[in-house]
Amino acid sequence: MKTTKKWLAALLAAMMVLSMAGCGGGESSSAAAEGSSSTAAASSQDSEESEAPASSAAQESAVDVKKLADDMYAAMTFDDEMMELSAEVLPNIYEYDPEEVVDFKVYTCATGGSADEVAVFLADDDAGMEYIEQMVGYRLDTLRSNFEDYRPEEMSKIENAKVLTNGYVTALVVSNDTSGAEEVFNNAF
Repeated sequence: MKTTKKWLAALLAAMMVLSMAGCGGGESSSAAAEGSSSTAAASSQDSEESEAPASSAAQESAVDVKKLADDMYAAMTFDDEMMELSAEVLPNIYEYDPEEVVDFKVYTCATGGSADEVAVFLADDDAGMEYIEQMVGYRLDTLRSNFEDYRPEEMSKIENAKVLTNGYVTALVVSNDTSGAEEVFNNAF
């Protein structure tokens, strides 16, 4: 039964990618390539731990990034089924460099039909923070590009997305109501 659900999720994701590509009109090739990567995300349903090495910022951080992401996720409601992204799939969704991101946890829509997302990243230094801020900005640009013609009703979520930072921790929250996740994030520090 579990395998059937995985195949169904992969099939749904593939259908979403194909429909987004068909609706995209003048999408750039990088946006279209990013959209097609959601098939890989859906086919990798099993959660895997980040393989990013521990560093001084990770050791000094009083915040457990994975627990923070889980708590933010639990404080929200979503329009669709969500899934956790593995370290292998993350580069298909984000412009991810494991040398700049010490630790992370990302939840995104399993079907590709919603812009809902919760992502928490930890940097090791100021350069890593700058990289993560840019990476999150690119992700928001991709979401805009993918949803503006495909599901314009999702645009309000994307335009009202919250990027939260404290120290070397950055979080991206995309949902109809981000207040629960914002509260959890602010209380974690």
